[in-house]
Amino acid sequence: MRTNARRTLLAALGAAALAAAFPALAQPKPFRVAWASPTKAADGSPFLEELRRGLRELGYVEGRSIVIEAYWGEDSPDRIGAMVAEAVASRPDVIVAQGASAPPMRRATSSIPVVFGYSGDPVAAGLVQSLSRPGGNLTGISFLALDLVGKRIELVKEVLPSAKRLAVVAQPQHQATRESGAPLRRLPPSRRAAAMRWYCSRCRTSSSTASASPPGR
Repeated sequence: MRTNARRTLLAALGAAALAAAFPALAQPKPFRVAWASPTKAADGSPFLEELRRGLRELGYVEGRSIVIEAYWGEDSPDRIGAMVAEAVASRPDVIVAQGASAPPMRRATSSIPVVFGYSGDPVAAGLVQSLSRPGGNLTGISFLALDLVGKRIELVKEVLPSAKRLAVVAQPQHQATRESGAPLRRLPPSRRAAAMRWYCSRCRTSSSTASASPPGR
């Protein structure tokens, strides 16, 4: 999914979920939203701005009917844990948890409503009981679509029919990466054969993607 599309989807998801969680606008006290992102502010701010835009379109006025407090994990596992604790300790009315901040958020609170945008499997990560019935205090959306893996490989073969090897670039700290073979295991045997030889390169930073190429190249 393209970045702009993900931003728009996040805005719609967060704004709609928050609107459902809040009572009428005519409240003397503004509702408090904690935005929790594992990234640095420079990287995650565009997504936060989309959430703000979606809330404005629903009639919420920041500073009057709603207050948004942002917490950033600085792309550091240690900082993410502390950031989650700070967000929960602020006792907001609802928390919007982005990406890798969602799993620790589930462990940190069972009472504050949490809306997440997650690119892994929320069921496997323990965020929800099932996609149809989340249960608990967490709900949200997943950007993971394993059912589309076969189609994506077919498109690669159409564009590059002579391709024999496929490189998969993944973030090693991501929940979905821990089972890097899962996407191909989800394919029927015929499609798995058409998937060519594949190689998974785990890249922690954007600069390390330069070396993400299949062995022997």
